[in-house]
Amino acid sequence: MRGATFSFISLPEHPCSYREGQSSRMTLLFNRNQKGESKLIDRETNFHLMREHGFFHNQNMPFLFTCKDCNSCVPLRINTERIKPSKSREKRQNKFLDRFEPHFITPEDVTDEHFRLFANYLVDRHPKSGMNEMSREQFLDEAFKFSHGFEMRDTENADKPVS
Repeated sequence: MRGATFSFISLPEHPCSYREGQSSRMTLLFNRNQKGESKLIDRETNFHLMREHGFFHNQNMPFLFTCKDCNSCVPLRINTERIKPSKSREKRQNKFLDRFEPHFITPEDVTDEHFRLFANYLVDRHPKSGMNEMSREQFLDEAFKFSHGFEMRDTENADKPVS
């Protein structure tokens, strides 16, 4: 990362996909090489830097929301290893885990059902977004390149995914 030069390009305001009636502005992050040429930053190389500074990514486009008078969609990072649950929380969690079966999924585990669940989320949550055109292959690349899939099933209704 040493010697890297970054450029930011702020896009025009558009309707916010998170808060109805609000407008949103995205700022894209570009990497400028020594010749002064700009290109979208390489997520694979700079993922941790982007995450530390709160960047989101949509497919291969790293961005920040830079909205006037709003910071509702600032990403939250939680260090789960430092959380110490209370006894009552552990009891509730154990009761929950008796009924729901959580497990991590890998790209090889992904079914059409997982993709449909994701596609339905996009249509419901981001109806006017280009993300709705994401293919199954793009979904696999996006969902698992820098994160883990996690699935929960209700053991009483195993044919229906919970999340």
